[in-house]
Amino acid sequence: MPEILNGPLSRRKALTTAGTVVGSALLPSSSGGYSPRAPQPILLMSPPPRYAIFTAIDIDIGSATPFFRRLRTSMLMLPASVEITIGFGASLFDKGVPFQRPRQLRQMPSFPGDLLHPDFTHGDVLIQICAAATEEAQSATHDLLSQTPHHRARWSVHGFRMDNREENGRALTRNLFGFTEGYGNPEREGSQRALREMIEVPDTAREPVWARAGTYQVVRLIRLAQALWDADPVNVQEKIIGRRRDGTRLDGTAPFANTPFGDADGSTTPLDSHVRRANPRLPEIEPPRLFRRSFSYSRGRDAFGNLDEGLLFVCYQADLTRGFEAVQRRLAGEALGRYTLTTGGGYFFVPAQLDPDRYWDR
Repeated sequence: MPEILNGPLSRRKALTTAGTVVGSALLPSSSGGYSPRAPQPILLMSPPPRYAIFTAIDIDIGSATPFFRRLRTSMLMLPASVEITIGFGASLFDKGVPFQRPRQLRQMPSFPGDLLHPDFTHGDVLIQICAAATEEAQSATHDLLSQTPHHRARWSVHGFRMDNREENGRALTRNLFGFTEGYGNPEREGSQRALREMIEVPDTAREPVWARAGTYQVVRLIRLAQALWDADPVNVQEKIIGRRRDGTRLDGTAPFANTPFGDADGSTTPLDSHVRRANPRLPEIEPPRLFRRSFSYSRGRDAFGNLDEGLLFVCYQADLTRGFEAVQRRLAGEALGRYTLTTGGGYFFVPAQLDPDRYWDR
């Protein structure tokens, strides 16, 4: 049992201090600040704001109590127009926090084709702040971190959503390759129950009680080879993605259709195209059980003069194995892999609102 300040940290004290903080997603309160939201993981039921800042930090376990106390106070002082999400990394539990680790939470592995940089990977806590304006997101992030001591910055990335819009109950955005993201997500308004089953840890799962109704968050910093991509004609790009730029499938099917592919040999939609690898639409393969909420990013030029820009892939799921990892295994060898390089990110667990008096010591 680690010591916090002058004495041991009990489960009750830990969750009383941190539980109301790490209710992750927050809803505006009538006072203009934020209050912990009801037991739902994140603000998935509304379109994401246009801008986001993801900041991964490390903390000293001996300073956990003052850190979470100050974090909660600082969050309550932020304007109601920003969206805040807090996630826990596996390393936080490795340090000995006195509540049980979510069963599937571990450090994100390096998948085939990845080149993970330690300076942009993992972290004890991931703070995500979203807002309608980039200045607002920057100001909120600065205010929150400057008023919260006892932490060390690990990595940070600014995200944005171009052509951020909603269509057929799905939030869409155009990525830096010129293609629209979001068609593969389930409709939010018409299938909230199915969506919650997809992203929320159920009561029946073999998870700690405090983790129920929370969600596993995957963040992937995917650098895009823009010049290489731009050298290909649009019809080649569309074959690689498996959709037209307007979202229509290559067989002419509407963007939101969920019908099987009609070409078993891949003559129309190549078998190694991104959409076909991600969701083959075959009866023996489960459709992706995850919800994407991604952003683009741009960091200017690197030390070699090359553009450092790409996709800040973010998804949420109740089960990492059936969700992200199942899809990622299928993507191995896809045609798009020639143009992408994952350099950072991590696995995190985003808790729902906790009731410390009920859940402590379980």
